[in-house]
Amino acid sequence: TLYYLRNESLYRVESNSKNGAEKLAGQVSYFSGTSDGKKVFYINDDEELYTVKEDEEPEKIADDVFSLVIAYDDTVFFLTDWSEKTYTGTLYAYTGKGKEKIADDARGLSPLATMTYYTVWNDEDDCDIYAAKSGTKFDLVLEGIDLSEGY
Repeated sequence: TLYYLRNESLYRVESNSKNGAEKLAGQVSYFSGTSDGKKVFYINDDEELYTVKEDEEPEKIADDVFSLVIAYDDTVFFLTDWSEKTYTGTLYAYTGKGKEKIADDARGLSPLATMTYYTVWNDEDDCDIYAAKSGTKFDLVLEGIDLSEGY
């Protein structure tokens, strides 16, 4: 299965399809898929997050979504209620059973090869870093880090 964007529309085409590509959604600003290609997640121009599974209609997950990442274990993390003033939002996870709130005032959400991490800023120069090796259980790994140098 191949997913692609063309003219802000999301399409799916099966490798053995003789019918060509199927349009899944319009006005899509970003999308990402799971490692097995069976699910795709997208954010539309109205900042709504949807998922589409093979041969199913799109399912709305959340509103006011700023960004999303899919971790190496296919857990989907997304930020909502993004503030341009503080560059923070509310971090959620989606595992297929609904959304789970992880943290307020999060930013810097990043998937790595073996973990996912996010930062919570305590003030302008000081932050805490949380990491999860899999799933949605995050642990505090660095506290009170001064990142003012180098920025």
